[in-house]
Amino acid sequence: MRKIDPLGVFSDFCDQLDEQSIFYEETWEAFQAASRRKIASENYALSIGVMFEGFINDLIFAYANRDCSRVMEHLTNSLEDHLRISKKAHATFEHFGEIKERRHLTVPELRGILDPDGRNDSFRDYREIERRATQWLSEDTGSDLFSWAPRIAL
Repeated sequence: MRKIDPLGVFSDFCDQLDEQSIFYEETWEAFQAASRRKIASENYALSIGVMFEGFINDLIFAYANRDCSRVMEHLTNSLEDHLRISKKAHATFEHFGEIKERRHLTVPELRGILDPDGRNDSFRDYREIERRATQWLSEDTGSDLFSWAPRIAL
């Protein structure tokens, strides 16, 4: 079964950074006025921030694709929580439903679960990234993901 390679995600991010760096250097040389260089620098910093957010989204998705056990656990818990709240849903599920344990989800299935609105699930802040990673990633993978990240007081 096809799986997304986290190292490929990292490699793509590095390629994007290289392209942005080249573009920034070319822009810097083209602009002589300090005000234009300031705007170019601000745009460069913003681009890097947006790219980094996309990288984190893609990396979490790749890790979840590699081992979807936590995603399945999260889905099961979410469904059970909803069934406890809704008597009608609980009765319907009791008669017609079942949870099928799966070892792997396809890329389209995983995208539909992790990003049902198709908006490249964004995170408000670092805590939200940690919360989602805890929900969706195996304990080992989640630890690996945050081992390189600097701890910033929020």
